[in-house]
This record gives sequence, C-alpha cells and structure tokens, in this order.
Amino acid sequence: TAVIDSGTLGLGMTFALLTAVFLLAVFLGQRLARSDRSLAQSAGLLVWSIVPIALAYHVAHYLTALLVDGQYAIAALSDPFARGWNLFGTADMQVEAGIVAGAGSAWWLWNVQA
Repeated sequence: TAVIDSGTLGLGMTFALLTAVFLLAVFLGQRLARSDRSLAQSAGLLVWSIVPIALAYHVAHYLTALLVDGQYAIAALSDPFARGWNLFGTADMQVEAGIVAGAGSAWWLWNVQA
C-alpha cells in the first residue's frame, strides 16, 4: 500500500532514536560513575535491563488482545490444517469476547495491568 515506505521508515527511525537514547544514557552513566569500561561493554551489560520493561509493557498493553485472540488460537490448534480434525477437543469452541466487557472485567484487567 501507499504507507509501507513511510511506515518502514518511521519504524526504522524509531528504533534508531531509541537506540541512540539508550546509548546516550549509558554514556552519561559511565561519565557520572567514572567507569573504565568501553561504551560497547557497558551497553552490552545494561541492555538486559530493557527486557523486563518491554515484557511489562506488552502485558499491560496487549493483555486484552491475548485474552480474546488466545481463544481463537486454542480453537485453531485443534485443526491446524483445516482438515476437520479435533485434536484437543477445542475445534468447535465458542470464543468469549465478553471476557473483556463489563465493569467486573474492567476492574479485573485494570488491577492485573497496574
């Protein structure tokens, strides 16, 4: 489509910007700590600190999608090649989109994601 090039460019620029901000933070941290390690060595050690942040971000933002789309995946796993199989007994499973609707589920989701 018409937005593939601009979307790809934007994604690449966002990745480059986040990388630059991370490296700048590592560099400034090295300067403040008067570290004798190289920037690459420090960045390599500190990059693992981003993993739990990214994991928490994805859980907080995509839990509702997982709760609904995960049900579709469970149903599809019983018949992965659309051959009429029912390997796990879930091929005819009805998806409950209401799991993320209503005040009760909104309260539950808010507290899980908080």
